[in-house]
Formats: sequence, C-alpha cells, structure tokens
Amino acid sequence: MACLATHYPISLESYVGYNRDHHAIFVRIKDSNKNCGYLFHVMGTIQRGRSLEIRQNCHDPKESPSHIASQTVGWVPHAKLDQVKEVCETIPPPAKQWDGTRRLVPADQVRRCQEWVAEVLEMLKQKGIMESPDADINVPKQGLGASLLPPVLDAAPFVHPDNFFRLPSHL
Repeated sequence: MACLATHYPISLESYVGYNRDHHAIFVRIKDSNKNCGYLFHVMGTIQRGRSLEIRQNCHDPKESPSHIASQTVGWVPHAKLDQVKEVCETIPPPAKQWDGTRRLVPADQVRRCQEWVAEVLEMLKQKGIMESPDADINVPKQGLGASLLPPVLDAAPFVHPDNFFRLPSHL
C-alpha cells in the first residue's frame, strides 16, 4: 500500500469549461497546509491546437474558483516523479482539428484535454509508474460537464482556471 512517506498522490482535477470540463493531472509533493505539486495539462482549443503546460503550484487546485472536482487516481513513488513528466511530454497534445466549421481530418476522433489526460494516466499505469489505489481506475473522458453540442461549438478559447473570472480585454 502506498503512503506519503514513499509515494506522491496523483489526482484528476476538473475545472468548469464552456460545454465540457477542463481536465488536468496534479501530483501533490508536499503534505502540509499547502498542496504544493505539479499540474500537468494541455491548453488551447480544437481551432488552434493545444500545447502542454507543466506548472509547479504551491496552492491547492481546489482553491481555483473554476475548480469543480478532484479524484485521487493513483500514487507515484518519489523516485519516479520525473517519469511522470516524461510520459506527459511523450503523449502529443491535441493538434488543431477544425478550421472554422470544417473538420480537418474527419476520420480522426476529436481529442481534447480529457482524452489527453486519459491517455497519460493509461500510459502511467501501463509503464508501472503509477500505482492504482484500486484495481481499476475509471477516468471519465468527457468530464462532468460533457455536452451533446457538436464539437465545432466547443471551439471557444480556453480560459485558464486562474483567469476564469477575468473579463476578456476586448470587453
């Protein structure tokens, strides 16, 4: 059984999105009043493509006004923390998939942050980097705020969780 003395907890973090929630992976590296750790996520849109962002945070992700859910999905041994970053850098972020209302590669499945996070977590399990708290981890690929709207309507620019309540500069 994993413990904080030898392992870091890995959690799936969900933030309010326009019509789908934004997903990120958080690895907590300190057990104190502050949840210091690393946040791994992809930023961007299906209209422009996404890029990987890795941030060292010294605040609890739950403090973000747009944070809506957190689920511990596994544990990583202290010695394997760098391998989490390597896996995140190995899984390509979702590319640009739409040009206006035209889908660039109609045969491909639309990939967003939810799919990227699910792929990373699966790879961490397959490589033995992440130890599961349970026998099977159920990672929702569409998030808590999944919508039935067509993907082209999901093209609104991503609002970073820290800036969720700031008005755009053009307003």
